[in-house]
Amino acid sequence: MGRHSSQKQNYSLSKGLIALIAALVLIMALIAAAKSGVFGGDANPQAKDNCVSGDLALPVAAADHKVARTLIDDYAKSNPVVRDYCVQPVVVDTLAEAAAFVGPDVAVGHQEVEAAGRSTTVGELQPALSAQVGLAGAERANPRDVELSSVVFPVNDEPEASAVIASQLAQNERAAVKALTDQRIPGLAEAQPVATQFIATSEMASPEGFTFNPLDGVSVIYSIYPLNATENISEDQSRAAQDFARFSADRFDGKADSQPVIPDLVWAAARPAGGENITGGEDGMNDDRSTHDAQAQTMDTLFVVDTSDGVAANYNALAGLVSDAATKITESGHQVGLWNFSSPLNPGVTQGWRNNVALTPDASQVAATVSAFNTAGAPQTREAVLAATQYAVGVGTPVRIIVLTSGSADTQAIDDATLLDALKTARAASAVIDVFRVGDPVPGAVPDQALYDAADNTGGPNLTWSEQLGTFKNK
Repeated sequence: MGRHSSQKQNYSLSKGLIALIAALVLIMALIAAAKSGVFGGDANPQAKDNCVSGDLALPVAAADHKVARTLIDDYAKSNPVVRDYCVQPVVVDTLAEAAAFVGPDVAVGHQEVEAAGRSTTVGELQPALSAQVGLAGAERANPRDVELSSVVFPVNDEPEASAVIASQLAQNERAAVKALTDQRIPGLAEAQPVATQFIATSEMASPEGFTFNPLDGVSVIYSIYPLNATENISEDQSRAAQDFARFSADRFDGKADSQPVIPDLVWAAARPAGGENITGGEDGMNDDRSTHDAQAQTMDTLFVVDTSDGVAANYNALAGLVSDAATKITESGHQVGLWNFSSPLNPGVTQGWRNNVALTPDASQVAATVSAFNTAGAPQTREAVLAATQYAVGVGTPVRIIVLTSGSADTQAIDDATLLDALKTARAASAVIDVFRVGDPVPGAVPDQALYDAADNTGGPNLTWSEQLGTFKNK
């Protein structure tokens, strides 16, 4: 009999053909997987084919090795090739043996490089990594509510985080330096959770078993310093360091302004050697405070000048001092401003301070104005300081406030807590507050000790007027 049609199409394939197709699909998948690195192969497999010169070590130095290793690992995963070399980054202990240095782009970092006889090969450093800082402890806490005396600083492991935390929690620069000197511990490895103690650290270095409490909005921003070639570092290694810096900068995803402006002396005090190798003084606290003096010449400055009866005998010298200082500051490329204060003398006037000259690059405005003041009334210093700190916060850039005063007649109207809160807020906005007394100490008079103690820099309440003048001129 003949075969009848079923009226259905036959789409079936032979078993042999099916097996062939499956094999081809599997082979294509294996090739794709190999190219993508699924099986642990190189993400950039052609890179090693280009390494005709072989491997090249890239030695990297850093105070914080965890940060350095994080950057190194990211760079190494890209299989970098520089001048036909496969670059192999490694961490080293000293700048003398390094082609690159990892650290914040601050004056102390550059001084450390120079002290090692090295120099950078680029004009401007770029941010490479943002490290959130905070306090590690046995319990949850708001870092800004923690007393500075309860914090220890592992400067051997976390010098940068230590500097930032100390600066943020201290009332002034001197208190930060003292804490970094007196409250340092050998390292994180020896740390144990203690209910009443916190450790300054970055989040990535927070010890196991601790609760990390971030200081909101505050980080250390690390850059990579590509270093010059030496007898120990070849031109190829120096070029590889530049490539490392570019690679890391291209991948930076933090906020460059999350690192607050910190006085150089605080950065130096947080170094393992206490800044001695950088500043040349014991624990970084050399008598002439050269690091701090240099900083004083590189900030916009607001002079807040007492024009009460208390300064009458010394006012001409005071006015000349302000005029000279204003000229020097503007010659360095910064701005100056001028306020004066005394108790109101005219009926209906209640404000004890006057905003005379806003920040300006023209020192002659300050010189002319300060020379024209008359002296009368009582010194409402605290009111003027509070207003000046609020002004400094609003400026948005670092400002040094220099208060020249015969004393404070308004300590009852404005209590210590209010004064200290205002200074702390201003300091968090990168303001620096210096206080100098005008005239010799008055026998039996009680100085405004809280204001002197809270200042970043001061001649103190007990120096003679000539000694105060000498201290101020050195700032």
